[in-house]
Amino acid sequence: VCVDEKFISVHGRKKPQFYAICPKTGVIVLQKLLRKRDEGAVRALFRRLKQLGFKVCISDDWKAYVAIAKEMGLRHQKCHFHAKQACFRIMKKKHVQKGRKKKFLRWLFAFLDSKSLEEAKVRLRVVGRMRKEKKLQRFLKSFLSDWQDYFTYLEFQGCPKTSNPIEQFNRRFEQKRQTMHGFRKERCAREFTSLFSLHSAFRKFESGVHAGLSPLELAGVPIGPMKMFDLLL
Repeated sequence: VCVDEKFISVHGRKKPQFYAICPKTGVIVLQKLLRKRDEGAVRALFRRLKQLGFKVCISDDWKAYVAIAKEMGLRHQKCHFHAKQACFRIMKKKHVQKGRKKKFLRWLFAFLDSKSLEEAKVRLRVVGRMRKEKKLQRFLKSFLSDWQDYFTYLEFQGCPKTSNPIEQFNRRFEQKRQTMHGFRKERCAREFTSLFSLHSAFRKFESGVHAGLSPLELAGVPIGPMKMFDLLL
């Protein structure tokens, strides 16, 4: 399951909207508007995901996701896309020679693109040499902590190595949310997000390998001529 949060405006205050999505089908399996972004709220949501039978959580590099997933007995998959973004961002800030920056990025990307744990361990030794660069020691310590989480997808068939499915969903959600210019009450925000989750299950993919199919159809639900409003009625 892919998890992420998107902040929305409720009466002038930013509140996190949590979404958990099945990466294979794009169906929303859990969504909730949180009062604040803290570990207690996320822990309750992860407990629910475990009850639903999910074994792997794919997310960005927010440390709370990693810690709570392990606490709940779930495996964690760190998003490769977010990891590479972080590499570019950190390298841009550090005052390191341009040639060395390119070399460091090449080493890091080769490590992330390893096809097996054995290959990753070999490349990890090369990446470890970068620790001699004092300006990068703090970044590498964070980047390489729990490095096995970058390769959880190798153990679970069909598990993606990025959280792109939830990022794509969030972009569509953001496009709709921006037209609302925020919400005056939490009840309105909750109703909107619930209806959008239902709408997204019926909306057909416009491009990609699943173009012309909806998330429900990918999940094996024979919707036929049934429309979203048939459920509401």
